Amino acid sequence: MRTLLFSAFLLLSFFLAGCSSQIMYLHDVKGLAKTYDPIELTEGEERIAIQDTRGFTSIAGGYFPGLIAEDPSIVGIRYEEKRSTTRVHISGRQPGTTTVFYVNRASFGDPDKAFSDYGSEADYFRDRLASFRVTVDPQ
Repeated sequence: MRTLLFSAFLLLSFFLAGCSSQIMYLHDVKGLAKTYDPIELTEGEERIAIQDTRGFTSIAGGYFPGLIAEDPSIVGIRYEEKRSTTRVHISGRQPGTTTVFYVNRASFGDPDKAFSDYGSEADYFRDRLASFRVTVDPQ
C-alpha cells in the first residue's frame, strides 16, 4: 500500500510540474475583452509587466502570455527568457499614447510589430483581448 501511495504521489508531482504560473505586475488580468486602468511611463523607463514560469515537463504549444502595442514606436515590449521563465518588459520609447493588448505570444510573436500589422488576426481579436492605454511622458 505504501508503494502505491508513493507511486501516486510521484505521478501527481510529475503532472503538476508541467503547469505554469504567471505573475501579472500591471493588472490583475482575469479575462478577455476588458479594458484595464491606464498606466504612465516616462520616456526610457522600463517595467516588468508579466512573469511566466513553465513547469519542468511543459511541452511546446499552449498559452504564452505577452503584450503587443498598437504603436511600437511609443511603447516597446521586450521578452527576457531564462531557462523556464520569461519576463515581459514594457518601456517608454517616445512621448505619446497608445493601446497595449494582452496576447498569446504563440500568435503575436514579434513584439516590435504593431498590433494592426497582424492583419485579419488583429481585426478579429481587437475587441476580444484585454487591453490598456499607456501614456509615455517626456523625461
